[in-house]
Amino acid sequence: MSIKQPKIIVIFTLIAVIGLISFYLYQVGDLTRSSYLIKNYQLASQVTVAENSNLINGSFDSLSLNTSESRAMGYGFVKVEKVSYIPITVSLLTVVGP
Repeated sequence: MSIKQPKIIVIFTLIAVIGLISFYLYQVGDLTRSSYLIKNYQLASQVTVAENSNLINGSFDSLSLNTSESRAMGYGFVKVEKVSYIPITVSLLTVVGP
């Protein structure tokens, strides 16, 4: 019995060491993957922050009347000098209902 006990202890120790090494390798791989994902998310958030700041600066420019008028002219809109209204008499109106 004394010969089997050291063999069992050695086998159990080898199994434990192999298990701990595999767990360590798994944790290192998981940590590497997580740090890679965090790096990608940080880069994406920096790009989004830069786009948002550009949009905010652009929105301040578009709030001015001069910029709005020049953009409207660029789109082909023209300034109307006179507005003509069509006169509608009461006899032309129709009442719908009970």
